[in-house]
Amino acid sequence: MQTQPNQSVSDVTYVREEPKLNGLHCPECGAELMDTTPNTTYTSHPAQMKIKCSNCVYEGWRFI
Repeated sequence: MQTQPNQSVSDVTYVREEPKLNGLHCPECGAELMDTTPNTTYTSHPAQMKIKCSNCVYEGWRFI
């Protein structure tokens, strides 16, 4: 990793990904689902996002 003058290696910015409600309903309890990492898209074919339920323990994937 190259650094600029007067910049240390520890000067790093992290993007915090907060789960966001996506308007889809949980197949188990009917509550609204959340995208767990909304800034991350898994580049499968078709592309997917990881989801979880805002109410129960359901987790899965959705196509985008």
